[in-house]
Amino acid sequence: MSAGRDVLDTARTRHLFSRAARQPVTVPEDIAQVLVSGIEARLVQGLGLARRAGQALCGFVKCREWIVGGKAGLVIQGSGGSRMSCGV
Repeated sequence: MSAGRDVLDTARTRHLFSRAARQPVTVPEDIAQVLVSGIEARLVQGLGLARRAGQALCGFVKCREWIVGGKAGLVIQGSGGSRMSCGV
């Protein structure tokens, strides 16, 4: 089973949420977007906490130093950013 939009829509239209809860449940039509928005908010909050703890950073030069130095475990690039070409 997956959490794809089509799966969520099928579960909503077949009233599977109510069946699982064993009581009437009102599920918004845009449940998939509600979940995506919630996940995005948690991600942004987590990144903010990581930045304050010194475990995450932003900026091309700083990120390039971490990547080249082998300190980067994960690189997240915003959709509005330019392609990162730092020779790695």
